[in-house]
Amino acid sequence: MRRNIPVAALATIMAVSGCATAQMTPGAARIRVTPDAEMVRGCKFLDAVHGGGGAYANTLYQGKARDNARAEMLNQAAAIGANAVVLTESVSGVVSSTDYRGDAYLCPDSLVRR
Repeated sequence: MRRNIPVAALATIMAVSGCATAQMTPGAARIRVTPDAEMVRGCKFLDAVHGGGGAYANTLYQGKARDNARAEMLNQAAAIGANAVVLTESVSGVVSSTDYRGDAYLCPDSLVRR
């Protein structure tokens, strides 16, 4: 026997899931993000990091998708001990996922002060 999910229930599930946001860890909130690779000269490269904000069917949740992607990328960087990320790619589509990619670095405190 095959069950069909009512359209209203499916719409509700999609709407609620669009409201969920990734929580940024305290360490991630302190990471300096820059598009300029010169800012990390003299720093130690740790690893490439990535964050994906998921696919959303309308633009209502695009801001949340960007926030989620950024938080995921910075959480990854914090987990490996980074204090700086050079943003290498930022892709955001109208009906597609939002992605951030970057290179995580460990820099002397004097280089990452805000």
